Amino acid sequence: MSKNETVVAAQAAETSEAPRPVHKRRKKKVGRIIKRIIGFIILFAVIGAIGYYVYSLFKEEEVPKQALFERVYRGSIQSLVTGSGMTKAQESASVTLTAGGEVLEVYVTEGDWVNKGDPLYLIDSKEAIEAVNLAEEARDEVYKRISKIYEYYEKLTVKAPFTGKLIDAAAIKIGDKILEGSKIAAIVDDSIMKLKLFFSYGYAEDLYVGQEASVSIPAVMETLSGKVTEIHKVERISIEGTKLFEAVIEVINPGTLTEGMSASASLIGGDGSVIYAYEAGKLEYKNNVIINSGAEGNVLTVDLINYSRVEEGQVLLTMDSSSYEKQLEALNKELEAAEEKVKTAQKALENYQAVAPMSGTVLSCALQPGKTASAGTVAVNIADTSTMTVQLNIDEINVSYVKPGMICNIIQWGRNGQQNYMGIIEYVSLQADNSSGIAVFPATVTVANPDGSLLTGMYVDYNLVAAQSDDCLIAPVQAVKYTEVGTVVFVKADTPPENAIDVSQYALEVPEGAYAVPVEIGLSDDYGVEIISGVEEGAEVFTQYMKTSADSYGRMW
Repeated sequence: MSKNETVVAAQAAETSEAPRPVHKRRKKKVGRIIKRIIGFIILFAVIGAIGYYVYSLFKEEEVPKQALFERVYRGSIQSLVTGSGMTKAQESASVTLTAGGEVLEVYVTEGDWVNKGDPLYLIDSKEAIEAVNLAEEARDEVYKRISKIYEYYEKLTVKAPFTGKLIDAAAIKIGDKILEGSKIAAIVDDSIMKLKLFFSYGYAEDLYVGQEASVSIPAVMETLSGKVTEIHKVERISIEGTKLFEAVIEVINPGTLTEGMSASASLIGGDGSVIYAYEAGKLEYKNNVIINSGAEGNVLTVDLINYSRVEEGQVLLTMDSSSYEKQLEALNKELEAAEEKVKTAQKALENYQAVAPMSGTVLSCALQPGKTASAGTVAVNIADTSTMTVQLNIDEINVSYVKPGMICNIIQWGRNGQQNYMGIIEYVSLQADNSSGIAVFPATVTVANPDGSLLTGMYVDYNLVAAQSDDCLIAPVQAVKYTEVGTVVFVKADTPPENAIDVSQYALEVPEGAYAVPVEIGLSDDYGVEIISGVEEGAEVFTQYMKTSADSYGRMW
């Protein structure tokens, strides 16, 4: 049979087969879906049952809240101020190196007690000594210049150096500018005239100081008595070849003599013979001084008249001081700076050969012999730890209670546990410190520490009784409620107390059988509040609810 014949035969057979009913196939399909749905329902039911069983095992059942009450009692209450602070010695000092150098000797170690003035260490100080010398020289130079200015001040007034006669007086008037060194006048002492004469050495042994002489003055045709006052063994040779020496003879001026007059003298020798001078001489004033200005300035007063007689110390001229005042002001400032440099240099030198600036305990020593110490090093710290201080911060609520003289308890914690010390409030600031964002008032406590057990730089706790009330009514701190209507307590009572208030319009949960009563409160601590008025001793006041739960078996907790 061919392939085409086979296909035709198959189609014919298929066509001849009777058709199946459609509704039977649909019924089978729906049945399978229903079975699946029922299975899912049963599965969910089982899971829900198991979940409910587990839930019932752990379910807590709410029970009514139980209000707790406590009684108002009579007792004492304190308001404590507590905090922490760092200890430090009331008096301390440190020695800081201003320059470096090799450490030669160290005389102290940490923990040593030193007395003021005790040597601490020795550092090579050659440079420091040189710095002190230079600073002192510079300062002394300024002193000299200032002294010179004061000398100028004194010389602004020109006085007669001795009693005499003015000659060659300068033509000076008030307001003129006088320069230093300017000639003012000349002053002469013409009460005694001098005569210098030469005599032959042949009479050297015949002339002596104090010998009488006869002085001849042709101009006035007088011979006056004189006296030898000086003998000078000079060697003047005359044109005749005679060797001469000089003698000075003084003669009292009768008022007719003046400088430049020719005069001669004769003396009596030891053998009675008359001795004559080699030649005549000229009379001179015994004293002749040129008066120059020792300073400069503008003339304020002037008294200069030629040939007028003046007394020693008489004021001849005065000048103003304006030219020196600015110089003196500048020099005084320069002196201050120079003195400061000397102090700085001396302090630097002291650091090289330091002594204890105070009596106390050596807290630290940073130097070692043979090592080089750098400038700026804090070499030694010393403190008198017999009295310590602690800084407190008092809040604005309690600061009005804290006063100087109050006792403060200081607690130090260490290897030996808690150590308590009694301190005294020394100072309470009147100005608040707001640097931390909270207003606090700094206060200082001093603590006696004779045995040194309270250490420096330790954080300690402190507490002090800011205020205390004795024999007062106290309610538990939880009982006091701060509400919109004020401070109240909920008092347990059968009927409303006389001072009870209605708080139904406020969102306040008042326990059953209790009534809101306003109270005035005072001090408080962590446990109680002072009741000033509102309730009486023994009154039961609500504190809090005690909430309990129970599981499905009725077990409570």
